[in-house]
Amino acid sequence: MECSKMKKNIILLLTACVNPDGMSFTQLQSPEIRKKQYCNALNFYLDNTSYPIVFVENSGCDFSCNFAEHISSNRLEYLTFEGNNYDKSIGKGLGESKILRYALDNSLFIRNCKYFIKITGRLIVKNISHYATSKWLSFNNVFRCDLLKSGYAQSMVFVSSPKDMVKLLNKNFDKINDSAGIYFEHCLYESLRNCKRTIIIPFAEAPYIEGYTGSNNDKYITIPKSENLFRNLRICTHLYAESHRYLMTALCLSVYIPYKFWFNYNKRN
Repeated sequence: MECSKMKKNIILLLTACVNPDGMSFTQLQSPEIRKKQYCNALNFYLDNTSYPIVFVENSGCDFSCNFAEHISSNRLEYLTFEGNNYDKSIGKGLGESKILRYALDNSLFIRNCKYFIKITGRLIVKNISHYATSKWLSFNNVFRCDLLKSGYAQSMVFVSSPKDMVKLLNKNFDKINDSAGIYFEHCLYESLRNCKRTIIIPFAEAPYIEGYTGSNNDKYITIPKSENLFRNLRICTHLYAESHRYLMTALCLSVYIPYKFWFNYNKRN
């Protein structure tokens, strides 16, 4: 499956909230249904990958007994805490940032890894090994995600080093307020724009996701690879230009401009 060197460097981080307890902008509120979805996703990653997994839950729900064998074998680290007891009008984005901070502060797996792949815990990413074995992760300070529109970095799946994630969380994330239209994804984009030592490599292949969005419970749709790469290159070029990283802007343009002609030609035909 995955090469042994990469297995030591990469872990999966699944973020979870079993009981939203009336959280605004969260259509699926049922703890029973959410717990079942988390268990299904966790079982998928345990059965279909060999990577260490950190599962972090923020409403104090402990069903670690269901996975005792994996925990005792050091394949799975299960963490839960009370991090959902804030003003619900602010929305779930703040809760997500709290989960990441808790994971960075308390996870032994994360403390000892080079990169983690953060996945919204109810989702099954069928092509997760594609990101885990990426040659880009041979380098340091790489951050990978989908950048499909300006000012917004997708957060269902992203790849980061622990050190870079700490830096990102220390910028802008105190501004999250879903009710005011300032989402986790907006703050992630702004943090990436301001952290100039971070090398942003967007996804070429879109995550193939089985599952439903938290906000409106819509089913995820996978964008074709050609369109996903085209949109990512365009926004990544803007992001680098906005942060005055001229060399990276030039590198992005050198790929984006010829690809744009190819993409538009094939779209017409």
